[in-house]
Amino acid sequence: MHSIYLPAACLLAFLAQTCFCIMGNFTIFENFNNHVLSISPIDGLLEIKPNATDRWFIESFGWSREYVVIRHRDSNRFISFPRVAENATAELSKNAATVLVISDPHPYDALRYRISANQLYFTVEANSNTDPRRVLRLRSRVMDYTSLFALLPEPLSLLRS
Repeated sequence: MHSIYLPAACLLAFLAQTCFCIMGNFTIFENFNNHVLSISPIDGLLEIKPNATDRWFIESFGWSREYVVIRHRDSNRFISFPRVAENATAELSKNAATVLVISDPHPYDALRYRISANQLYFTVEANSNTDPRRVLRLRSRVMDYTSLFALLPEPLSLLRS
């Protein structure tokens, strides 16, 4: 009788590890200051700022649901990189979305994730020397404090309204 439970438990553990998928409305926090990914009201730039309330819809797809696209819930514009290359800055696009992968680098911590595109990782950096706004960039080397993000799901009560 108990021998049936062991294979079932092993199968569930395997599926939980291989079918890591996230889907739904989320607030995306950067790990260092817990500021929120949002849209700048000035020029529409994607920036990380405190006290923002932007929600993002993450849609997973692919055979094992490992790929995602992320769009702003209210504007229906997608996170996009004009070119997926080192030092590229994220933009919002109505017509194009960059295919991303959300991975879990710390299995002991279920709330922090890395987001990548073609083996380049999201990092948070100043926009330029003259513009201190913190934006999303793609980098090949990652540091834990600039490349980890927390994804907070929208409460069910808000989904029903």
